[in-house]
Amino acid sequence: MTDRRLFVSWNMDCETVQEESQATGGSADWATAERAMRGYVERLVERGQRVTLFLVPRLAEALPEVVRDLIAAGAEPGLHIHPQTTDLGYDAHLGQLPLETQRLLLQQGRDRVAAVAGRAPTSFRSGCISESWEIFPMLLELGFTQGSTTLPGRNLPSVAAVCVNDTPFANWREGGFGRRFLELPVGVALDEVGPHREAPCSPRHLRLEYEG
Repeated sequence: MTDRRLFVSWNMDCETVQEESQATGGSADWATAERAMRGYVERLVERGQRVTLFLVPRLAEALPEVVRDLIAAGAEPGLHIHPQTTDLGYDAHLGQLPLETQRLLLQQGRDRVAAVAGRAPTSFRSGCISESWEIFPMLLELGFTQGSTTLPGRNLPSVAAVCVNDTPFANWREGGFGRRFLELPVGVALDEVGPHREAPCSPRHLRLEYEG
């Protein structure tokens, strides 16, 4: 018998505000960020769905009550890293940095989100889907077991985000010593983000801000 069930992962990249980083494509201000987060989670929770919030550490620290309220409502806290945010101050994207620097950012980010959320995140998404193949053992060592590090069809070598040949379905990534990371690729319209061109590194085509 064919299994015709559809599995959906609801999640949101929770970015810092634009004045603190133009690179992240975040909300104009903290009030807008809060409306978007609350609106997204609350509407889905009303329908019996669970949401993962991929939190930039700076946002988690700026909106701690919002983060805790949404976790209490059933949201899962995840980690989202953009090295260009003002509190970190790097010019490069995650996959362009040395592995030891990537590890430091991941470890510090995990601990900062945990301090707000009350528990360490186990889900991870890289900013702009910037990563290197060596990231999976590192993620597993730091306690991350699932997340999104690929966007099939994205071809953006300028930010170390080349996913042209990646599978568009959930898959396992080997982390060594029998450990595996569950990769849940980000889904987009491939006519907008395809191997035929270098796609813009902007989340605005997936943007959601709650009004009301």
